[in-house]
Amino acid sequence: MQDAQTYSDVWDAVTETLSEAANLKIRSRLMIALSDYVERQNITQAEAARRFGVPRSRVSELVNGKISKFSIDRLVNMAASVDLETHIAVRQRSQQSTPAGDAVHVASAGSGTR
Repeated sequence: MQDAQTYSDVWDAVTETLSEAANLKIRSRLMIALSDYVERQNITQAEAARRFGVPRSRVSELVNGKISKFSIDRLVNMAASVDLETHIAVRQRSQQSTPAGDAVHVASAGSGTR
């Protein structure tokens, strides 16, 4: 029988450490904001690359969700280059920090805890 674990989001479920999950959460949110910018502006990847100050291939990786290709620093710099403001909120983790509807349930063979 498999034990089921509940995670507050997908990054907690697929990473080994909480610090790795935190880093991926920040990068994914920045990537979504930048991809949304490209879509809202209705611009080509070439134009987005010019505005972000990166090669066009980077924009392709961005819109295709290649998270491993980006650092937080690079993403913040890209956002700043098009006048997108970034904010960081730091708070104590808690079980109630994410609504139950957003929880990710993962079943595993072991009962490992995090």
